[in-house]
Amino acid sequence: MLPVLDQSFWPRARKAITALHKAGVIHGDVRLENFAIANGNVKVIDLGACRQGSRAEQIAELAEFDKLKEACDAEQEDDGGEQDDDEEEQDDDEEEQ
Repeated sequence: MLPVLDQSFWPRARKAITALHKAGVIHGDVRLENFAIANGNVKVIDLGACRQGSRAEQIAELAEFDKLKEACDAEQEDDGGEQDDDEEEQDDDEEEQ
């Protein structure tokens, strides 16, 4: 299960990746575990796979980032609408009273 992320995380994380790209650097391992939040700022971490890259590689990496966001959003939507059996029984009991 992925952590619940504030929606402001995604634009800030994309901005962090874009900052690397402006310096001509490709991160090379874009995944949720490679972002950290420090003092309210999103940081890109684990720079071991970084390398110089072309504009085409930058675009591909941003597309990879966008897929990561979509996957996380979809998982959070799936988790958000489900109740376990105990919660459903409690809701039924409250309605009967």
